[in-house]
Amino acid sequence: MEISEVRHLHNPMLATALHDLIELMRQRVRLTYDVARWKWNHTAPIDHHAREEMILDAVEQLAQQLSLPVSIARQFFRDQIEASKVYQRVQFERWSERERKEFKTVPDLHSSQRRDLDALTKPLLLQFGIVLSLLHDESAPLLVQSLRIGVEANAELDTLISSTACATLLHYVQQYHTNV
Repeated sequence: MEISEVRHLHNPMLATALHDLIELMRQRVRLTYDVARWKWNHTAPIDHHAREEMILDAVEQLAQQLSLPVSIARQFFRDQIEASKVYQRVQFERWSERERKEFKTVPDLHSSQRRDLDALTKPLLLQFGIVLSLLHDESAPLLVQSLRIGVEANAELDTLISSTACATLLHYVQQYHTNV
């Protein structure tokens, strides 16, 4: 089910907020294509636990500043990182199968790509906060599930990525509506 099919049946503010959040999540994953190319060229590992913890610590601080539930914001962002790593692994597998050589031009991971990824952190958390503020709507579980399916249908993103990126959001919405 696409957002246009759901909007007229349910809360359009929530549908729009979820759609905007999904778009930011897509943008973040798309940026990791060049991250994967850089890591491929430098035979760098996909996982970088120290960097991930630094990001998550910064997310916690930002979540506090934005008055968001810190543990939920941290898990949501951990999901975004995991989705990026899944995407990178898929690329590495494809390149290995094709015996891909080094890429000729790749933006620098340290000076360019991380800056671009980091620039999405605050917008993602702000939009996540907007979505959380609208979860009282009874259509929330259906909307989140339908948008997740819409992400999975996107040709650019693998089903595993969308499931990973949406996991905390879907879990939180379901938990919220179970406890209400």
